[in-house]
Amino acid sequence: MKFVSRLFVVLLSVGIMFAHGDDHDDWFEFHADGVGVLQGSPGYVNSGNEDAIVNGSFTFHLDANVRPWKSGRFGIEVESGYGRGINNDIQTFSRLNPAIPHSEFYIEQLWYQHTFADVLKIRAGKIDLTTDFDKNVVANNKFNQFLSHVFVNNVGVGFPYHGGYGAMVKFQANHLVDIGAGIVDEELDNWFKNPLVIGEIGFKPEIADRHGNYRFYAWHSKYSHSCDSDHDHHHEIDPHFGFGLSLDQEITDNVFVFARYGIRNGDHVELTHSWSTGLNISGIIPKRQRDVLGMAYSQVITDHLNNEHQFETYYNFKTSKYTNITPNAQWVKYPGGDGGSSWIFGIRARFHIHQGTSD
Repeated sequence: MKFVSRLFVVLLSVGIMFAHGDDHDDWFEFHADGVGVLQGSPGYVNSGNEDAIVNGSFTFHLDANVRPWKSGRFGIEVESGYGRGINNDIQTFSRLNPAIPHSEFYIEQLWYQHTFADVLKIRAGKIDLTTDFDKNVVANNKFNQFLSHVFVNNVGVGFPYHGGYGAMVKFQANHLVDIGAGIVDEELDNWFKNPLVIGEIGFKPEIADRHGNYRFYAWHSKYSHSCDSDHDHHHEIDPHFGFGLSLDQEITDNVFVFARYGIRNGDHVELTHSWSTGLNISGIIPKRQRDVLGMAYSQVITDHLNNEHQFETYYNFKTSKYTNITPNAQWVKYPGGDGGSSWIFGIRARFHIHQGTSD
């Protein structure tokens, strides 16, 4: 893997040299984030563990891509950091802080993408399917929106934590419809022995001149997130399949709503359904149009355990061009299907810089 990553860096450098001076303005893009999270809880209520908890984490994240020729693009994404946050203290089906680092330099993605006639793109290598599947305008960014993973992606799908080896294809039929499919396996040694396979169709209607995104998908996998055993590892379970949807809709210039739903079927699968819904509102304070208030509620429905409930709210202060400060409050009932409930209060500080056509 070290040889592959070094070779890719060389190719990336060559691509930058060839792309420099080209007439397209998105020849090189990068995003860098430094994110610190501090969370505290007074403890579980009615669980026998009412000790106060305080913990934190810091994550550094960088992704970059270069387009050395018009139809091709190379990309890399890395992440590192320190600390595990509050997840080990309060273990839920979805992690209360998905921005936990890996305690070492980790390559999340390493890929090549080719585009055909601006309507079909194919990406292969080590890829993160959540960049193109189960997307959501309101609830999809662990560094800048909701903290809990249940409000970032569908917890039942079993997307590999650190990306997987495989390929994806996306076809943009027109400005209203796109269709995609992907296959990945997080273990290169047993490539495609137990892959995650997913297909999605997305609709982008204009309702009363307000934009919306409506995505419907299905998947098959033998892997799961921490929702079926020890809450800490991505692990193999019996084969299962599922269906899901992710939608977001603009209501006014300042208000967006979202919803997710997922259902899983298979033998010995504890998590059977999950749903979440919420909204964000920007500019509620005069002259602070880039501030965002978010609120969301979710439920994870299980076969034999207590159903887990979560509520989260945050206020994202845009303090400068490069920084955000976000106070956050979370409430969880029956975390991980166990007894009790708890409030978690936290604050997230983010430093972000980018280069390219997207923020």
